[in-house]
Amino acid sequence: MSVTTRVKGVLGMARRPRTALVRIASPLTRRAAERNRLADELAVPRDELDPGVVSVLLTVRQDHLHVTQDRIDRLRRAFPEGATEIVVSPYLVPERAPLVRWRAPALVGARWVAPTLAPTWDAAYTRGIPVLGGVTALVVDAAMEIEPAVVRGLLTAHAERGGVVQAVVQSKDDVVVSAGAVRHRADDAVESLFRGFPLEDVLLATDVRVSAADQPVFAVATAELRPAPRTRHEATAVAAVTGRVAGGTTFVAAGRLNHVGKVQRGVESPDDAEAMSFLVADGRAARVLESAGLVVDPALPLRADDGATTVGGGRIDPRFEVVEGLPRLRWSIKIAASAGPLGDTWGDVYFADDLADELRALGQRVVVDRRHSHRRPVSEGLDDVSLVIRGLGAPEPRPDTTSLLWVISHPDQVTADEMAPYDRVFAASSAWAAATAGRTGIPVEPLLQATDPARFHPGEPDPQLTSDVLFVGSTRGEFRPLVRGAVAAGADLALYGGGWADHVDPRYVRGPFLPNDRLSAAYRSARVVLNDHWADMAAGGFISNRLFDAVASGARVVSDSVDGISELFGDSVVQIGADADLTEALDPTWPWPTDAERHARAAAVAAEHSFAHRARTLLEAAVAVRGR
Repeated sequence: MSVTTRVKGVLGMARRPRTALVRIASPLTRRAAERNRLADELAVPRDELDPGVVSVLLTVRQDHLHVTQDRIDRLRRAFPEGATEIVVSPYLVPERAPLVRWRAPALVGARWVAPTLAPTWDAAYTRGIPVLGGVTALVVDAAMEIEPAVVRGLLTAHAERGGVVQAVVQSKDDVVVSAGAVRHRADDAVESLFRGFPLEDVLLATDVRVSAADQPVFAVATAELRPAPRTRHEATAVAAVTGRVAGGTTFVAAGRLNHVGKVQRGVESPDDAEAMSFLVADGRAARVLESAGLVVDPALPLRADDGATTVGGGRIDPRFEVVEGLPRLRWSIKIAASAGPLGDTWGDVYFADDLADELRALGQRVVVDRRHSHRRPVSEGLDDVSLVIRGLGAPEPRPDTTSLLWVISHPDQVTADEMAPYDRVFAASSAWAAATAGRTGIPVEPLLQATDPARFHPGEPDPQLTSDVLFVGSTRGEFRPLVRGAVAAGADLALYGGGWADHVDPRYVRGPFLPNDRLSAAYRSARVVLNDHWADMAAGGFISNRLFDAVASGARVVSDSVDGISELFGDSVVQIGADADLTEALDPTWPWPTDAERHARAAAVAAEHSFAHRARTLLEAAVAVRGR
């Protein structure tokens, strides 16, 4: 039978005789019998499947057709040349009118299953099955911002475990959409495990077995694929085709995977209850959640009527030991960085991650919430302490948590009304803390920024990162004055960050981004490192995190002038205006401290201004508040 005939058969366009059994059966049973018969007919013989090829079935909804080639390119980057085939199957948005005169465009590195749009996801998936020729299949929908690391993680997990492996999916807000489908109690509907939780909770789970996948991003043996039931509910279709695969279903968190479209709520719609009846309550939900340090009440559904989780606990991070004399609390660190890949390069992401690691070392359980997940209606009730790292914007604290505010930038935006609800307020400037406390009557405690000595420390220069005058940071939408001055002074610049090609000779631009784990080497490999501050930070005495990192690395730094720099960093930092003009400071004859002197200053910064010290201070503050 030809591929065309097979596809027509799947879509119901070919006539087939019905047996007496099918004629007298209920509509649901009749459809199931027809699907089973089609499955046998459509299955590609095992000896014809290519063991050296992974077949990717990329389903694309009507409103995501514009990203088709982008998704193909992402998928191709995950494979060696010739190790994959990608077939694309488009489908309509159920509630929208079909596209008029849509013509399938040419694709690079993939081919269309058919030149028309299927009515639903299940139909698009089903008509793609017959053309898959590899032993292993990867089913992905274009709503997923798939990255090569996720693809490789999925396939590695499948090679090790077999069965079905679903990638953990997050929403545009970085909150988890699903780690797979489960039924908690016999009378409960099937639902998405970990929905509404931060990813950190999923990463702690040691039991990863679920009842089925429920998101279209999974790996499975091609021979196991069967037609999907007809339904408008995508999650139901995915669960139906994966829930019966031999070897069961597991999940893997192999990297960020954001679902960029509208996410359907739940797995089981009322019309599909019978189709999901084979997924039974077998205790898997509780086992997975409890393996992640959560507490499940077997008498309650996983969600209350308001959608909030009924799961408790979440204070114990099993990777870390109890610290004598300290309670174990669950912390939410809230930062201003955007969700998704766009926020990954923000400095406060690294700041929060370093602080979180040190809190964990003190026996705490920590999640980091970026701007769009400051509110997590499902799971925020688990948090004991909410720590806001105040940058651009800040959420209102929850009255039922211990609330701490740490102002590290943009102090001009912080008002007395914003600070008033917090249990404790800290600021990364002694001068601003004193002035603000005097003006508002609200106690504000100085708590300077910090560094991670394990990553930022003196060492040998890196020949690949050697530079004369280094600046790391974007333009922030302007020709930053310190960099402008360095250009005017004739400095041989090395710039890392976005936007510089619009302002300087391209030969000065090293790249749009320098990974955080290479920063210390870059700092100590430069003759001079440039540093500047936002105007309100400089005026308020807020010393930037870059200075702590650079000096801890043993670097020579030229900075704009901010009160307190000399006391903290001595001669390792030359301040423009206070110590010299820019041309003088950049002159190779400037009398910098010796290597030994700068390394001694680096050791002092590490000893007094590490994130470990800041974590201890914040934990003591939280304990004091909770002990009132």
